[in-house]
Amino acid sequence: MKTINLLFFSTILLACDDSPVNIESDNTHANTYLPLQIGNSWIFESTNKDLNDSHYFKRVTATVDLNDHTYYEIISGWGTAVENILDTAYYRVDDNGFVYILRRANNSEENRFRLYGQDGDAWSYPLDNYGEANVSLSITTLYIGIKKLKACKAYYLDVAGMADEEYTITLASGIGFVKEYSDAWGQGSILMKATINGREINF
Repeated sequence: MKTINLLFFSTILLACDDSPVNIESDNTHANTYLPLQIGNSWIFESTNKDLNDSHYFKRVTATVDLNDHTYYEIISGWGTAVENILDTAYYRVDDNGFVYILRRANNSEENRFRLYGQDGDAWSYPLDNYGEANVSLSITTLYIGIKKLKACKAYYLDVAGMADEEYTITLASGIGFVKEYSDAWGQGSILMKATINGREINF
């Protein structure tokens, strides 16, 4: 049950040598932290394979007009040969780089990410039925194997009206989603490969 709940919340092919490999995007525009184009996809593996060896995925599948806004539809779930879809969410980015996420079961949008945000930024937004969600941002370096991702943006979420929901989603420039981690449960998922704007990136 923990695995299913964890996955629900989480709703450059390079030569390898013995030294770290830096992966940096030529385009440092903040919106590269969340590249939304139909067909973009991310496939993750568990950070603790002893507990869960299933692959987790996210994929941009369509654009949808809702409430006078155009959103990108992102499905997420787990499975390799057979996909099990756990969540469908709708993302839009405004001119300030604020990312708003809408789920059909909710009446309000979640301002989960601020793509132009700086290290130490913090904000909150109302969350249906649970009071207030609090987000804090840290700029960090993430290693996936020997590959080094600089200036990643890690968004930590804490909801006052929920227990064991503390969760961090990390975005990397030119890639988007690279890590999702349950701080409460001590496990999560890290990127294995992605397809971004027609380019395949492997780790």
